[in-house]
Amino acid sequence: MGFLLRSRRKGHRVFLSPALFYPVPLILFPLLYLLYASLQSWSLPGTPQFAGLSNYIALLSANDFYYSLFVTLVFTAVAVGIELVLGLSFALLLFGEGKVVKVVRLVSLIPLVWAPAVVALDWRLIYDTSFGPVNFILRSLGFGIIDIFSTSGQGLSQWIGILVVDLWQWTPFVSLILLSGLYSIGLDIYESARVDGGSSLQIFRRITLPLLRPAVIIALLFRTVDALRTFDNVFVLTNGGPGIATETLSMQVYRYTFHFFNIGYGAAESIVFGILVAAITGTIILTFKETILRGV
Repeated sequence: MGFLLRSRRKGHRVFLSPALFYPVPLILFPLLYLLYASLQSWSLPGTPQFAGLSNYIALLSANDFYYSLFVTLVFTAVAVGIELVLGLSFALLLFGEGKVVKVVRLVSLIPLVWAPAVVALDWRLIYDTSFGPVNFILRSLGFGIIDIFSTSGQGLSQWIGILVVDLWQWTPFVSLILLSGLYSIGLDIYESARVDGGSSLQIFRRITLPLLRPAVIIALLFRTVDALRTFDNVFVLTNGGPGIATETLSMQVYRYTFHFFNIGYGAAESIVFGILVAAITGTIILTFKETILRGV
């Protein structure tokens, strides 16, 4: 019996080895090369020269880095918070077995199959100040227009436009996760609660929210990581403007690396950005570890 168990373990190692070795060339090598580049004074078309921590010192002394960090964190908090509320609302509305509900549920997932850049291009046309339907409706109602192409101002209109696009595309994703959480609770529990005389509010507070908490945390984790890395919508809709008013950290890394060709500085910012994302997600995981494990 012991021989068979040892043979089986060896067989498992053989079949698992490709999955264990692929991170080395695909993840570890680029990460090490990025770290190497961040320690160089390297601006194209020049050659790299070792500069130690000078790129990191310059980065942590730059005002535009802290501004981009601020807008990235604020955008992430606002977008993810609203998406959790809207996603939960839609999940509750789509929780059922009717044919109409199933059709609406299927249609609501359409934004998820579009590439973010394509979504941003479509919304760029929708936001057009001359023929876009959004500004036509706003003008008809007597409100001001959303001019995401303006090169002046503090970027409020631009951020509203970017936020709406993000909500439109990713709220269905949150809703899908929470909807799966609702189905894992089961319809029988809700039927029993109604038979016992529980009101809709009581059922929501005492059954839905406590049992749905693992799905909420998982949705929070996924969306936080993705929102922190927001790039496509900003790049296509505003290109970080006006000025750097809508420049996220991802956009700033792109600007320094591919506009100014400052490879060393861009690599250093990428490393700091990666540490930031890891710290935030790690905090979420450690804070809600038991809840996540219960959901798994």
